[in-house]
Amino acid sequence: MTSSIIDIHSPKWQDALRYLAHDVYHLPEYFDISSKLEGGSPLAFLITNNSNVLFVPFLIKKLPIEFSGSVIGKDATSPYGYGSPLLSEFDRPEQYGSLLTEMFLRFQSLGLVSVFFRLHPLFKYPLDLLSQIGTLVNHGQTVYIDLTNSEEVIIANFCKNHKRGINKLQRDGYTVVIDEWSYYSQFICLYRETMERVGATKFYFFGNDYFKQLKNLLQKRLHLFIVLSKDKQVAAGGLFTSVDGIVQYHLGATSSFFLNAAPSKLMFLYAIVWSKKNGFNKIHLGGGLGAGNDALFQFKKGFSKSVADFYTWRIIVDNDKYGLLENIHKKSSNKNQNGFFPIYRMP
Repeated sequence: MTSSIIDIHSPKWQDALRYLAHDVYHLPEYFDISSKLEGGSPLAFLITNNSNVLFVPFLIKKLPIEFSGSVIGKDATSPYGYGSPLLSEFDRPEQYGSLLTEMFLRFQSLGLVSVFFRLHPLFKYPLDLLSQIGTLVNHGQTVYIDLTNSEEVIIANFCKNHKRGINKLQRDGYTVVIDEWSYYSQFICLYRETMERVGATKFYFFGNDYFKQLKNLLQKRLHLFIVLSKDKQVAAGGLFTSVDGIVQYHLGATSSFFLNAAPSKLMFLYAIVWSKKNGFNKIHLGGGLGAGNDALFQFKKGFSKSVADFYTWRIIVDNDKYGLLENIHKKSSNKNQNGFFPIYRMP
C-alpha cells in the first residue's frame, strides 16, 4: 500500500482524477476557489493498494477562535457542493477496508478532531464500510436526468405543469442564450436579488471575487444560461458546470418581475437539450434546501423521476478533544443542536 498527501499544485492531484470518476467539486481549481471562499487549506490523500485507489480531498481548517485557548487541533471538511472522497470501481467493497483504515490513520497524524464530507449522490460508495469509520446521515434525495435516454423520452417524463409552462413561455416569446458572458454581471445582480427574496443565509451572498474566480479558473467548464423575455429583459439565469460526463446545476436566479412566469423551466429544458447534444451522460439538478422534500425539490422532480440519496459522512477522529469542544459549546449556547456536525461549529 502507498499513501501520500498532496496539495492542489501537485500534478498527482490532476493525475488521480484522470483515473477516477469525478465532478467539478474535485478539481484543484474548484478547491482553490473554495479555500478563498470558506477558508482553510486544500489538501488530499492519495492511497493505493494494488489496483484499488482512494482519493480524499478536503479543506483543513483551524478550530474556531473561541476554542483556541482550550483545545489545540484542526478539522477538515469537503467544500461547498459534493467534493467527497473518490474510489476506483469496485466489485468487492471489502477490498477497500484497508484503504479507509489508512485514511483514518492519516487524519490522526494531521491532528484532526473531526472530518465532515458531503458524499456525491451520483457516485457509488461502500456504505457499510464507511459507517464503520464514521456516521452516515441520509438527508434526502437529489434529482438527476439520464442523458443516455432519447430527447423525446426525457421530455416526455416532464410533469404536465412543466410542459404547459414551457409551451407558454415559448409562445410568449421567451428565449434562452448560452454562454453569452456579456450577461454575467446582470446574472450576478439577479442572483443576489434572488437570495434576498428567499431569505438565504449570509454564506450564499457570494462576492464579486467568487464569480470572477469561477469564470477565470473553470473557463470552458462553466456555462451561463440566460432566459430573455420577448423584449430582451433578463428573466432568469443559471450557472452550470460540465466535468467528466456530468453537467451540474450550480447557481440559479429569477427576476421578481418575471417570477409568475417561472422562466427557469425554459432554462432547464435548454440545459438538458444542450447537455445531451454535447455528449454528457447526466445532468444533476440537486435537491431541495438541505436535501429536504420541499417545493424546490418538487420543482426539480418535475423534470425527472430519477433520484439519488444524499448522505453526509461524519468522522470523529479524536474523541477526547471532540467531547471537550462539545461541552464548551453547550455551556455557551442554548440553541437546539438539531444534529449539526461538528457541533462546535454550529453558528
